[in-house]
Amino acid sequence: MSDSVLPSVVAKLKRELIKKLGVGSENISELFFGEIKPDVKFTLIKKVSESLVASNFHTISALDESHFFQSRYLISTENVSVDTKIGVVFDENSRILAESTSWPKESVILNVLPKPPRKLESLDIDFKYQVLVMPSNGFYHWLIEDLPLFLKTLNSLSNPKVLVFENAYKYVYEFLEGMNIPYLKVPRFIKVSNLYFISHGNDTGWPHPEDLSELNRIPIPLLSNDSHAEKIYISRRGSTRSPSFEEKLENDLRDNKWRIVKLEDLNFWDQVNLASQAKTICGVHGAGLSAATWMSADTKIIELGTRRHIPCFSRLASSKNISYEFIRYEEVTYSDLLNSVIEYSNK
Repeated sequence: MSDSVLPSVVAKLKRELIKKLGVGSENISELFFGEIKPDVKFTLIKKVSESLVASNFHTISALDESHFFQSRYLISTENVSVDTKIGVVFDENSRILAESTSWPKESVILNVLPKPPRKLESLDIDFKYQVLVMPSNGFYHWLIEDLPLFLKTLNSLSNPKVLVFENAYKYVYEFLEGMNIPYLKVPRFIKVSNLYFISHGNDTGWPHPEDLSELNRIPIPLLSNDSHAEKIYISRRGSTRSPSFEEKLENDLRDNKWRIVKLEDLNFWDQVNLASQAKTICGVHGAGLSAATWMSADTKIIELGTRRHIPCFSRLASSKNISYEFIRYEEVTYSDLLNSVIEYSNK
């Protein structure tokens, strides 16, 4: 087989595989601008945010990067299926509505998502209610990408009915109960007569400045001063991302009056309160650094990472005007790492 023929054969095999998996482009529809229009009745109720451009200094490349946020709209749909775990909405032909997820269409295609069963009974909810879903994605994506739009949708409705995946993460339930928001537990896949949501752009990994403002309007319950700590290290020990030196680092930082926490041991509101009081937060790349959402502009975040660097937390810090430092721990000695963390936190 010639070199000129091989690429086309590979491309054909990829297309056939994607089609077999049921996640090809023909299985994704767009309400606004796509070539494939969904088999769903929808109403564009109002614009909730204008388009804007965000920028960030990329630590690894030492170059500025930017991202375009599309305008976003409050939408009502009729007779759709929804994956209540991740928030993805499907039309009557089980095609994904692209506007229901922040993930780029390419990621949706390449990451196989389970589709709703062919025979899916409708959830019996009085049509007088305006239905919306609180997703249960991983903590970073839930907090930064799902929760703000959920709150914007909720605040736009006069008679809402909140649906939550019956096996949602505990922080989802802790948030809803802490905010006194009534909810109904439901199976992962359901069909509803009406569903409201705010359109998503391809924004995963880029915090929207308006969404961060929405999160910072959430009233934070006060804890006792016993929980106060100016310098916090978020432990990843016991996880696959925990580096071999982490236990030693924790002990050395503790000796320097740092507080060491495992956020999974705290409920959602304790995490928020702790982060809102912190002057410096340090940790290995992971969802725990989302705590920067609650930090003020005169604070610091120190991210420890590897060559494979996803700059979502530097973007978050940039949007919040928080000082940010990235330390690639593979390329420094432990002594230099410890000294860098302590020195940067003391600046």
